[in-house]
Amino acid sequence: MLWKCLIMYDGTNEYVEEIRFSEGSLVLDTHNIKSSIVSKMKYVSTHDIYSPFFFKSELSNVLYLMPGWIEVHPQTTLDDVTWDKPKRKVKTVKIEDVKVGSYTIKFNEVKKHYTCSCQGFWRVKDKNIGCKHIQGMKK
Repeated sequence: MLWKCLIMYDGTNEYVEEIRFSEGSLVLDTHNIKSSIVSKMKYVSTHDIYSPFFFKSELSNVLYLMPGWIEVHPQTTLDDVTWDKPKRKVKTVKIEDVKVGSYTIKFNEVKKHYTCSCQGFWRVKDKNIGCKHIQGMKK
């Protein structure tokens, strides 16, 4: 786990920013530290299609977060990366009213089923199956 540390050492009046790696919670040697501010370090992957992965350059021995070529700490793991998985886009189809003879079949968006203006629709026991007009349209 990566930690972003702002550390003020003895004898100085300025904070020094350091990134430290620890397997669990961070333990600092407070021998020469006057003050410290510590928070978890998270890299953000902003690509909306591909999930994050790492690429290590053989030439410069640098670790990159891909896609995006973001240079990261050498000990970064996927636990140190935040990625919002894209939501699946669902196509919504507007269903028009259908005329069958003198009757009209409509789709109820709230209840997600069809209704028919015929008398048989109101008499049928299972409204999900519907009358003969709805059954014929579904086929």
